[in-house]
Amino acid sequence: MTSTAPRPSVAPLPPAAECATALPGDDAAQLAAFIGGVQLADAGAQQTALAALERLQASHAELQEKLVRHDSFYGLLSLLTPVVSRAKSLESLCLGTCRIIATQAGIQIAGVSLCDESTGKLRLFVSAERDGAELEWRSGDDESGADWFAPELAASALECGEMQFSNNLNTGCQRRRIASCMAIPLFANNKRWGVLSLYSLQNDLFDAFYLERASEIGTELSFGLERLVNTQELYRLARTNPLTGLPSRMHFEEQIAAFAAAEMRGTVLLININRFDEISSAYGNSAAIGLMRAIAQRLNMEVAANMVLSHIGIGRFALFFPADADGSPLSYIRDTIVPLLQGSYHVDEHRIWCTINAGAAALPEDGTSADALLVKAWDALAGARIKEERFGYYDRHADQALARELSLESELRDAIVRGEFVNYYQPKIDLKTGKLSGAEALIRWNHPTRGIVAPIEFVPVLERSGLVIAAGRQVMERAMTDWREWHDAGLMPPQIAVNVAPAQFRCDTLIGDIERVLEIAEAHLQPLSIEITESSLVADHARVVEILTRIRNLEVPIAIDDFGTGYSSLAYLVTLPVDVLKVDRSFVMKMAHDAGYMGLVSTIVSLAHNLDLKVVAEGIETEEEAKLLRLLRCEQGQGYLYSRPVPAAEFAAMLGR
Repeated sequence: MTSTAPRPSVAPLPPAAECATALPGDDAAQLAAFIGGVQLADAGAQQTALAALERLQASHAELQEKLVRHDSFYGLLSLLTPVVSRAKSLESLCLGTCRIIATQAGIQIAGVSLCDESTGKLRLFVSAERDGAELEWRSGDDESGADWFAPELAASALECGEMQFSNNLNTGCQRRRIASCMAIPLFANNKRWGVLSLYSLQNDLFDAFYLERASEIGTELSFGLERLVNTQELYRLARTNPLTGLPSRMHFEEQIAAFAAAEMRGTVLLININRFDEISSAYGNSAAIGLMRAIAQRLNMEVAANMVLSHIGIGRFALFFPADADGSPLSYIRDTIVPLLQGSYHVDEHRIWCTINAGAAALPEDGTSADALLVKAWDALAGARIKEERFGYYDRHADQALARELSLESELRDAIVRGEFVNYYQPKIDLKTGKLSGAEALIRWNHPTRGIVAPIEFVPVLERSGLVIAAGRQVMERAMTDWREWHDAGLMPPQIAVNVAPAQFRCDTLIGDIERVLEIAEAHLQPLSIEITESSLVADHARVVEILTRIRNLEVPIAIDDFGTGYSSLAYLVTLPVDVLKVDRSFVMKMAHDAGYMGLVSTIVSLAHNLDLKVVAEGIETEEEAKLLRLLRCEQGQGYLYSRPVPAAEFAAMLGR
């Protein structure tokens, strides 16, 4: 009888379903089938199955841990994305990033250090801790409180441009029980910008998993840094003049707006380099730019810290002089700016002499924006130039007058369209016979609410605005229309003189206008003559002679008005095809009381007669003046002694008498 050794006792396998509950789908099914198949097997097979089960469970637990870390890490990246895309400043971007990272499992502190441009060394920028403590570090701040900072590791990462980590920190970090650190370099526009450092109490947190994925944090943060760095650079460039490096006009505008909002008082000074365009043409653009840079450098070194200096245009600089500054704007320009800038400059082997002018406008009295103040400072500067002065203050009263003039100009445009201008006529008297021998058509404005407006109030505006061309054309047309009506009524009207302004004389339509109005009247009866001031004749001599000749060919006599008050020479006068000289009223009014003026009028009359020209005296107001003019053999006269300018109806009645 053969004895059989007893089978060793083996702990029964757990049910297949229970073993598989902690495993994923396919693995659980396979394991259940496998265990079910070995329920009746020998002990060796059972031990093998148990070992396989343990390994599978361990592998599954490791996989679960990796999945959790993976989900946590990419959850971190998803939280960083809005911070990176929405941050308005470098501080908010870096601090927001550190704040999010410090909440992640295993991370105790997150900090960003940047490379200081002045020293080339790293300094702390921002940091956030797991307990919520946050700090922003400024240049020069004491970093002794950051006992967790590992500058050598951060510097190494920045130097080599790759992540660095240490699981054996033995510096001051030990006091905070910091065991490990990872340093991630940050870049902006392919330049080293700083380092993101992560600190942990665990010495094995920064393993292969972190090494594989932490660079994505650096890439994300670097993208945000580059966006903000470029935005800051664009902001800086927009507020910096590229030629001189001084703050630009935009910077000046923003500063003045801030001062106005804070109710500050002061003066905007506009400094202009005289003849800068001529300097550029004579010496070249390079020399002109060099001169501008030299001036900018001098100004930048001299201007006080409480002032605002900007380069606002070619050859122009703006300066805000606060009300609490020492001295006055005038003394500052006279005693500081002029001696500083005016003089000789050596630029590109050229010796350039520079002079300046300056204008001033007050904040807030003259405006609360840089645009308004600079325009008014320029007006002040231009006014100073006219007076041949170095410096000028803005004249608010002149600005008010200009506003009134612009308003009047608008009204005058409407008046031309509506035909509100009317003719008044002043008789010309034959001084020998005392009979009416001519008339001068004078413009008046029949304003719809003010009535008749004197020419002194609006004619200067007509001339400055160029509207005198259209208005003068209407005067000429009305004069010939009235002449034709008088002629048709049998009143035997005399020749009507019409003033032609300098702008009209230079206009190409003058000859056509005269030809057209002559068609209204009887041209062969010479109903029209024109009067031109000397200032109209001081121009291109050949063209002036051509125009006058064409007018005379139309049988229209020409008179030089206000003779003696202009700038034409006698030699010039001899060559002009004219018919009459009109003695200005200022001479006539003084001739009876001043021998000098009596001699002047006598000379003008004699000169005219020697040139075979007739003479008309204006402004005769007394019998004594008329008597003296008759003695001088002056042919015609006009003035209040005979008649004021009168409407067309009254002049027609005068003709009837």
